[in-house]
Formats: sequence, C-alpha cells, structure tokens
Amino acid sequence: MATISEQRAAIAAAIAPAAGMSVRTERPNIARAGDGWVNLTRVAPSAFSNVTCDATFTVVLVLGADERRAAELSATLSVPVINAVTTGALHPDGVAIETAVIPAGDSAPGDLYALILTLTLEVA
Repeated sequence: MATISEQRAAIAAAIAPAAGMSVRTERPNIARAGDGWVNLTRVAPSAFSNVTCDATFTVVLVLGADERRAAELSATLSVPVINAVTTGALHPDGVAIETAVIPAGDSAPGDLYALILTLTLEVA
C-alpha cells in the first residue's frame, strides 16, 4: 500500500503527460500557465480497512489568463486527464474535474483559469 507522498508522486506522474504540463507534488512559488500541482485535501479512515485511510487529493492545472484559450484547453484536457488517473495503476474513487478561477496575486495581472481534478485513493 502506498503512502501519501507516494500517491502524490504517482498522481503527478500520471497526469503530466496527459495534460502536457509540468505537474509537481507541491505548488510552485509562482503559478504560471502550464503548471500543475497535487494537494492533499482530506484524510479519513477507510470504510473497508482498519489499517488504511482514504486520502482525497486535488490537482490544480493552470490554464492561463486568457478565458477563451482556457475554455478550449478545458474541453481538450478534461477527458485525457481523467483517463490518465482512471485507466492506470491508481484505481481512484470519486474522480471529478471542474473549472476554476484562481487569484494570480501580485506576480501577474488578473486571475488565472484552471482545471481542478479531485480523486480519492487508499493510503497506508
């Protein structure tokens, strides 16, 4: 059974080629279009095992500041990204993808558009 850190790395490795992005296990200091990272958002006891937990991860894929381009990328990337995590070795539950707007902060004007993938995996 994989640890939280191992699952984060496996998620990043599965999504990066499907998205054509640099997907890391941690958020970069300055997020730019083409960046992605894996967040751990929840850990709960497993309903089926007393030695494992269910870990929910969210993956942020930054699409950029151009709304039209982000909409095109959302349509193009959503299915390949979901397939990347559901057809490989991960076997997640609760897989979903949605669009979001994230604040760019002081480093860039305006907000950035992103895809947010949510999935749950068993961890030890």
